[in-house]
Amino acid sequence: MALEMVAIIPARFDSTRLPGKLLLKLEGKSILQRVYERALQCPVLDKVLIATDSKLIFDHAIEFGAECFLSKLKHESGTDRIAELAESLSDVKFIINLQGDEPFINPKHIEILCDSIRTNQTDIATLAVRMQNSEGIDNPNVVKIVTSLTDQALYFSRASIPYLREKNTESTNFEWLKHIGIYAFKHEVLLKLAKSKPTALEGFEKLEQLRWLQHGFQIQVGMVDKHIIGIDTEQDYLDAVNYAKENRL
Repeated sequence: MALEMVAIIPARFDSTRLPGKLLLKLEGKSILQRVYERALQCPVLDKVLIATDSKLIFDHAIEFGAECFLSKLKHESGTDRIAELAESLSDVKFIINLQGDEPFINPKHIEILCDSIRTNQTDIATLAVRMQNSEGIDNPNVVKIVTSLTDQALYFSRASIPYLREKNTESTNFEWLKHIGIYAFKHEVLLKLAKSKPTALEGFEKLEQLRWLQHGFQIQVGMVDKHIIGIDTEQDYLDAVNYAKENRL
């Protein structure tokens, strides 16, 4: 039977800044398990899968009841990893790429993402949240987006975009857009992206979505009101432990 929405969580073991982070525990459950269980709470997803290069992660995922697949060890990105699995899912209309290191992801945000690709004439959908200038617009780890008047992505950057040449009352009240790195793809588009050639802008910014834009694919940007950050560093993990305790998650 054909499925409309299938989520895949790419789960690489060798994270650069925090190796094995997906197996770290938050109040008794691993980061990966929490992402998986949050995804299951999204009513529009027909199935949630995990794709990993690690036997440790594979065994752990099977242990908590997930459907998991071992991928090739060498992939340039999580998108390439899910594309490998997507090749065997020919009866699926849309593939959702969820990040394995965002244990507090809001199921409603996943639903907004799915609705965005379902209702717009677009190749790819992603999410953003509005932020004021005090919230890290100069931080290169915070990816910013500039969009069209119809919420199509024009550019992604680690730099502060747009740049405020003159600071005045109007500009200081401007709301930047912070990118949230989850995506929805048309199935056939995902397979094309995996075969597309790298581009110079992608190399400069280390942002694969710039390759997609340069190759002419459209990216629709859905808006959400709040986003809990993912876990990239040891400090992020410690903050997540405290957040889980304080909120009894």
